[in-house]
Amino acid sequence: MEAALACLPWQHVTEEESAFILEARLDKAAFFRMLDALSGVGLDESPYAGAIFAIYCQGDAGATFDALQKCLGRVRRAAALYDALAAPALTFGSFPALLEAFAARSEGVDAASVAGDWATACGSGGLREAFDRYDTNGNGEIDRAECAAMSLVLGGCHDAFLEFALDEQLDVHGYGRALARVGLVDVSKVLSGQFVDGVWARTSGADGVGLVPFCVGVGRLLRPVAWRMEDIAGWPGLAAVGRDDAASREAVGALLRTLRTGDAILSRIDDPMGSFLQFSLDSPFNHVAVVVRVDALAAAPPNEKTETLLRAFPFRRASHKFCSPGYCLCHAAAPFKFAPSALDSGGLLLLESTGEGIHVYDLAHRLFQSDATACVSCYGVRRRLGGPSDAELAPKAADFVARVRGSLYSTVRDEFKESIAFRLSDAAPPRTPKSPPREDALEHRSHFCSKVVYSFYKETGLVSDDRAAATVLPPDYTDRPDHPLASPVDFVAGVSLAPLEILWSPSAVLPKLPWKPGKPNSKPEFNA
Repeated sequence: MEAALACLPWQHVTEEESAFILEARLDKAAFFRMLDALSGVGLDESPYAGAIFAIYCQGDAGATFDALQKCLGRVRRAAALYDALAAPALTFGSFPALLEAFAARSEGVDAASVAGDWATACGSGGLREAFDRYDTNGNGEIDRAECAAMSLVLGGCHDAFLEFALDEQLDVHGYGRALARVGLVDVSKVLSGQFVDGVWARTSGADGVGLVPFCVGVGRLLRPVAWRMEDIAGWPGLAAVGRDDAASREAVGALLRTLRTGDAILSRIDDPMGSFLQFSLDSPFNHVAVVVRVDALAAAPPNEKTETLLRAFPFRRASHKFCSPGYCLCHAAAPFKFAPSALDSGGLLLLESTGEGIHVYDLAHRLFQSDATACVSCYGVRRRLGGPSDAELAPKAADFVARVRGSLYSTVRDEFKESIAFRLSDAAPPRTPKSPPREDALEHRSHFCSKVVYSFYKETGLVSDDRAAATVLPPDYTDRPDHPLASPVDFVAGVSLAPLEILWSPSAVLPKLPWKPGKPNSKPEFNA
């Protein structure tokens, strides 16, 4: 106890006071405030702040005095390493030496081979990826605070690995527990473990997961940067989002009105399920929806169908949202008179499948103003090129929407597991497809996001009919043909998707979604 209190500025502490100090818990704000005051390194604004606090705190109770001491020691050692290596700056050329220096301070780690181990675990270009992951401001250098954050993350990974590893390897069960120990969700508990195989295949070797692959995997789950979003057209997206004025609303609306039926809207969703899907498929985009413009939807009572389905699949009732005029357009009749949005997208709709079910929404409201956007960190679009006009597609699009709206999100056991396995093999790359997953008839109403988009393309004649919709996952709609885990969607002759462009990211504006702009004086009527 005396040793633990040695760093404190006061000299006379009673036994009761010392016991209180040791048993006390710090919330996140207090934790970083004290860490900054004692080390001089500000970490509260780091993208890793949440992860650091989760790693070193004791559950939801907060960080203990001992946790603060451990962090403080690691931050100070990181500062010393930084001073030794940053001459005049710690650039990518110094990164292997930094990894070796960290490893030299870790028990049971061969420091001399660690850079090579990292290069092997990361794959081609992986060291650069790892450097970019900790160069959080993207200026090409790792500064003192970034070095400290890196030290705390890797130190937490090392602690978790030692706690659960057997014979210097994590088995699949220990891997899940170690992920939970560093503040992530146990992969075996996300969607009944459907991501386990995908994550395990990208991480494990013949004997399990070693320390360096574990550190690399955790880094990718915490902050996937394999794709440089800054290099994509349109980055950082609509700067007008967040400014509550008529000109800004019109700027956003004007861009949205350039979209057309069949455009694929890709989203990066940073919830636990999204993180594992990003990692499993090595893509920042883990969700997709499709733009639809139709003149009218057939008047139908989709909630009657929904209730029947929920009786058959009661586990979906907790997350499903019933269609309503105040929620989506599934109950709308022609002409549309639904205007929840302050943004005029010209009557464009968004067909989307989520845990809430399969619905058609006002596009502008769904992308920017819905509470469902709270976990979204980026929107991209791939515009449809060629093929029929929106007017020519409208009858088929309306028929498809009428058939699937109000239906449930995936109800097929292990559907994601089978879809991921389709593009993974037990052997190292090159990967060869396994048996395709089961294909459910449209009427079964079991569609995850990328599956319903592909079914839409099928029903409207934009793709051929020779691929099972259940094999299509969000990265298949990106424009990375060299991506080892993507199986790009093949469109019919004369139809394609334009290169990816960014619509919105947090880098475009300080406020996060949902955006709540003031409503215009008059509500637009859709296709009235």
